Amino acid sequence: MGYASEKNAVTIKGNTLGKIPEKLEYTVPVNGICFTGFYETVYPDSSGNFQFKVFIDNPAFLEFRF
Repeated sequence: MGYASEKNAVTIKGNTLGKIPEKLEYTVPVNGICFTGFYETVYPDSSGNFQFKVFIDNPAFLEFRF
């Protein structure tokens, strides 16, 4: 995975290996805290590529699930 930031936006780009999942869910950090009650969803393309943006002010953890 890679990332690039511009101001408070962080872009996450990735690719899945093996079987491509229907969707990938990720936590949305709130005040820098990874809370598993808030998930967003991104849908990989037919090659397994995905991309999404999160807006954070400070370093934060994200949790992913397929």
